[in-house]
This record gives sequence, C-alpha cells and structure tokens, in this order.
Amino acid sequence: RAEKLKKGCTINDEVYHPEVWTPQEAKGVDLLIVSLKYGALPGAMDSIRQVTGENTTVMSLMNGVDSEKLISDEIGASHVIYSVIKVASHKEENGYCFNPETTIGIIFGEPCAPYDSERVQAIEALFADTGLHYRSTEYIREEIWSKFRLNVCNNLPQAILGAGVGCYQDSVHMKAISDGLRRELEAIASAKGIDKAEYKKRFLGSYMMKNRVQVYIDRSSHECMKRFLSIAAPDTSMAGYVSRIIKDHIA
Repeated sequence: RAEKLKKGCTINDEVYHPEVWTPQEAKGVDLLIVSLKYGALPGAMDSIRQVTGENTTVMSLMNGVDSEKLISDEIGASHVIYSVIKVASHKEENGYCFNPETTIGIIFGEPCAPYDSERVQAIEALFADTGLHYRSTEYIREEIWSKFRLNVCNNLPQAILGAGVGCYQDSVHMKAISDGLRRELEAIASAKGIDKAEYKKRFLGSYMMKNRVQVYIDRSSHECMKRFLSIAAPDTSMAGYVSRIIKDHIA
C-alpha cells in the first residue's frame, strides 16, 4: 500500500504524491488521522500504537460509532478526539471524485467539557485556510450517531435491495423498513446514553421563522438534507433546519 501511494493518487483530476512514513518515522506526530474501512482497524492498531506519542491527538474519520472507543482502549482516551466526515465521493477510471462545494466535511469535538479545548482550537487553526470544510461542535457524539442512523436507515436498505435514493418517498414498504431500522437504532442510542433530545431540540424542533427571505442552495445539498430529515425528523421543515444550523455555526 505504501508503494502504491508513493506512485500517486488522483483526486478530482489532480495527482497527489503523499509523503509516506513508517509508524517508526511518524512516532510522536501532533495529529494522526485514522481513515480506514471498518474491518481494517484491528490490523492497524499496532501502527496507531507505535505512532502515538505523549502529545499525539488521534482523530478517527471512520464510519460506525465505536472506532474511538476501540482506539482509546489501545492508546488511552486522552489521545482521542471524536470526529466524523461527511463526503459523497466515487471512483472513476481516472481516480476519485467529489464535489468540494457540496461537501460538509469534517465535524469534530470533545465528548465532554471543556468543549473549546486547547486541541480543538489547535485543529481549527491547522485546518484554517486549507480549503477543507470543517466545524467543531459540542454535540459530536450525536453527530456520529446521526450519520450512523442515516447509513443504517437509508444507505443500507438501498444497497441490499438495489433501490434508488427516491425509494423512501415512492414505496411505503421501503419507508416501513427505514422507519423500523430507525426505531431500533434510536433505542440502542438511548441505551448508550446518547442525548439526542438536546440535539433535536436545538436543530430539529419546531421553528417559527419571521422576516423570511429566499435563498438558493445546491441541488445535491438539498437532496442530502431531504433524505436526512425524512429519517431524523420528518416533521421538521428544511428551512427551519438550515436556519438553525447557520445560526449555531456563526453565533
């Protein structure tokens, strides 16, 4: 894999040649980002352990809800900052492609107070002016479970049954499958102590808007939010959801 990366990887028609280090060479880096398929994590634990130094922060961008816990068990929870990435990418003959303009990007934060910690501020400073889309939040555990819910309730049934993105609006049967999965997952989240009530109250509750104006958003972003709200909060208007997200982000 290292030799393959050294030959370059193409993203949006641009070839990148990353500097590839061994775990021994990378020992003690300030920030280690773990971005793997879920099944590859156990095999990477030894490398993660070797890289992690006294002041190393580890950020896991993997799908699922327990990679932070698994990594913490190996290197200690004090090294791990919680995070999630939201990007719609696909592989073509000439490499990997995604739309930077509609990409939500990296969301990260501390799982408990203080939320505006020194390392959160350091990562924000690192990402600033890089072109990356990112934001920090005090609701990072809820963000991780929110993405997991979307993957389980939307992406998984579509992949198994080979259905398109509009199937939940077109078929009551697909909607019933999705709703059943959502109820089961929310029960698990509740048992795990995930406080979705505060997150829903802040972002997904009823929201009376005054002095409204019309704005335009990218169609793919509109479709993404439409799918998310149909699962997470069917009674929440898209306008109210967007307004609250923007207010929280710039407040």
